[in-house]
Amino acid sequence: VDWQNNHREETTAHVRSWLSNKSCIFQYNASDSGALMTELHGRMAHLLRNAGLDKTGVVTVALLNWSAPSTQTDAAQEAQAISFCQLVSGSASNLGLLLCPVFHYKKNQMHVLEHTLVKCLASKGVDVDHQASLLFKERKDSRDTRPLQYPLRVVRPLAATAVDDEGEKVSKKNLPGSHWLAAPLLSKGRTEEADQVAATKLKQVEDLNETAVPATTDISGSIQGGRRFEQIGASAAQKLLESVLHVDMPAKVTGVCIVDLTVGVGDTFWAWLERQKAMKLPLLYIGATDSPTACEWLNHVHLDEIVQKVLNGDISLPGLSVKPADPPQEVLASAPDAPQLNLCSMAGGSLTVPDATVKLWSPHDSFGESFQALMKEIVDEFGEPIIAEATTNKVKSDDPGPSPPKKLRVTPPLQLQACDSLPANHLAQSAVSGLKKDMQGKIVLRIALDSTMWVLNNSSSVQTLPPGTILASFGAGIFKHVPRLPEGKAGPADPQTVLFDLVGSQSHVFHNSKMMTLQEVVMSAQKTRSSAEVCYHEVTASPTAEDAAAFSLTRKHDVYYKPNPRATATPEENGNEVKGTGSMAGLIPVSKLSFEERGLCAILWTCKWVTKGLTPVKPHVATVVSVELPPNTAAKLS
Repeated sequence: VDWQNNHREETTAHVRSWLSNKSCIFQYNASDSGALMTELHGRMAHLLRNAGLDKTGVVTVALLNWSAPSTQTDAAQEAQAISFCQLVSGSASNLGLLLCPVFHYKKNQMHVLEHTLVKCLASKGVDVDHQASLLFKERKDSRDTRPLQYPLRVVRPLAATAVDDEGEKVSKKNLPGSHWLAAPLLSKGRTEEADQVAATKLKQVEDLNETAVPATTDISGSIQGGRRFEQIGASAAQKLLESVLHVDMPAKVTGVCIVDLTVGVGDTFWAWLERQKAMKLPLLYIGATDSPTACEWLNHVHLDEIVQKVLNGDISLPGLSVKPADPPQEVLASAPDAPQLNLCSMAGGSLTVPDATVKLWSPHDSFGESFQALMKEIVDEFGEPIIAEATTNKVKSDDPGPSPPKKLRVTPPLQLQACDSLPANHLAQSAVSGLKKDMQGKIVLRIALDSTMWVLNNSSSVQTLPPGTILASFGAGIFKHVPRLPEGKAGPADPQTVLFDLVGSQSHVFHNSKMMTLQEVVMSAQKTRSSAEVCYHEVTASPTAEDAAAFSLTRKHDVYYKPNPRATATPEENGNEVKGTGSMAGLIPVSKLSFEERGLCAILWTCKWVTKGLTPVKPHVATVVSVELPPNTAAKLS
């Protein structure tokens, strides 16, 4: 473990140093239109100084993703437009790439929006006449409305015109920056086809603050609106860079700097990182965003993912040699020999005390108390001691004897009642959804007038609900953080909210649509993640003799799930049918959802991994044991 931790720390330090010399992502003040350009000059000078490059020999390629302008504020767009045009006009060899709008909330207004934005750039002294296209292969989902062709504008400085100072026409080959004409994007007017990012793979900027609540209650975390359209993906960004950088630069060009003025979720950054392999010249990257949350998230994610890729062997960086995952034998410290003991012995890491010694000294009148204190120290230090028989001539046997019985999850006694004998009036009922095909429509969840829950088997055969069967959910809702009081106690909470509270490694959650212990989820994630924290909790190792990987959790922040308000269920003659059980749990106060006495169900959370750890998505009422229901019988759950 020490070997792996040290290797990760060394790799992280090297990657951080390499990135700081090759790239940077910063946050600017959008309210000050000139602050972005000022910051760009300073960042570029820093990178050029680290790379040992002269500014006069470096070509700038500026990118501006306005495919969904609604995601940008007016102030940010103005700052981006000013900086974009100044970067392009800074040298006749510079180049700008503009992704034109493909999304607008109003119908039949796309052409107006594009005209307005292009006119804004043209008024600032750049040539926006050259058009091109960013192409995608095919849609991952036929229902996806994102286009397979994104319109582009190749923006060049007016200095690269076909007229000299005397008004005479000049050959295109003799124009400044003419080397760009051989680039595939300018010569063919299109990129190679890229892979479209599936909707389920779209990224979302996360707030890394400890008290920040989850951004969504959707397990897939689907992105909608303009954010969905502006994410072209790393594949498309890579095809875009290849289409302009796949060209031989003039001898006077000593380096290329990519300036991404709309960094988004970092698609261009990953394309830049991949393009490093094919470039003969130094390739630098600068990304800008007006969101401090996005800036923090991007820098954290980029460092973490690159370190993981380096450790996995997917990326190699100059000056860094990847060590094997397991330490070589020569660096492993051999365990010391077990001490020679006169009375006790070591077995399986535990100290074995002869049974005769225990029987002799434990009840002793004078030394019994001291002996018992010594036994407690042994338990604290070595775990539960193995009591051994002190026999001198004991014949050893190869038969290990019967293995200890496994601990079985015992179903508590059920409170059963015939379905026909239940009161006709109730608050709500519905067939449980999401069951196996042969059980659909046969299992019904009912909320009685006293807010108790019953599960009914309306079929003529025995039905068994396995552990992890979701009977009801709380429907759509929002997360809310309730700060602690000054004395450290929990703040006042709405009685209709559900607290995200986990106890330890044996707490159950839903992950990837499967009920698992928290320990299983964390241990699985540790293979691919640099850290496996649980949001809003502090993890403390609590190993036991039976489980060395056990841990406990202490809640640091109180985060609640509040279901959206619904019409109060009222009793009706012959029942109040509800469409589905997806929101039935939210019809009654959470304080009345007490399942501990019956022990059949519990409120379990669906969780997923995000950048800062395992985060809650939505709570459910689910079975924690196997529940066998006789025909036409109901069982009380709460």
